[in-house]
Amino acid sequence: MKYRCKVCGQIIDIEEGDSCPICGASPDRLEPLEEKDDKEEKK
Repeated sequence: MKYRCKVCGQIIDIEEGDSCPICGASPDRLEPLEEKDDKEEKK
C-alpha cells in the first residue's frame, strides 16, 4: 500500500506497520493514500 510520510513528504510503497524507509518515521506518522483506478478517471 502507498503512504505519504508526514515527516519527509515522500510517497512510499510499504506494508502496513512499517516505518518510512527514507527518514525512519514511525508508522503513526504515515498517511495512507487512496489508490485511484486510472480507468475510472478516463470515463
